[in-house]
Amino acid sequence: MKVIFLDNVKGVGRKGDVKNVADGYYLNFLAPKKLAKLATDDAIKTAEARKQKEVMDKERIKEEARMVHTRLDGLQLEVKRKAQGAKLYASVTVEDLIKLLVEKVKMRLEKSNFQSGLHLKEIGVHQVVVKLPEGLKATLKVEIKPEMI
Repeated sequence: MKVIFLDNVKGVGRKGDVKNVADGYYLNFLAPKKLAKLATDDAIKTAEARKQKEVMDKERIKEEARMVHTRLDGLQLEVKRKAQGAKLYASVTVEDLIKLLVEKVKMRLEKSNFQSGLHLKEIGVHQVVVKLPEGLKATLKVEIKPEMI
């Protein structure tokens, strides 16, 4: 029996796949759990169109990630903070970096793009890794300077 998978089924098929399965397997397992439906001509065309759209969306996301990577990689940001010696009174956090990126390059990133618990607490130049989709990583240089009081 030819079916279209509506969800991933481990070891059998992925969402959107059109495959032949045993009649009993479809009737007793896949259909009751709404994991697959019968593959009619219209359903196959719809599934292929959906799969093609997903491929195009993935390519678009890849291209956007490459564009963001080229804009961010090697970018140097400057932050001024009150300090005592080499230690800062208040650390530079992910939120501060996001605000700086919006101001400097008009780009909004999410907290999830940065490593968790990022707090820069000393004066100097720091390397900050930004995680992007498709496994790309950009490195920002954050220079923290003491603020004159």
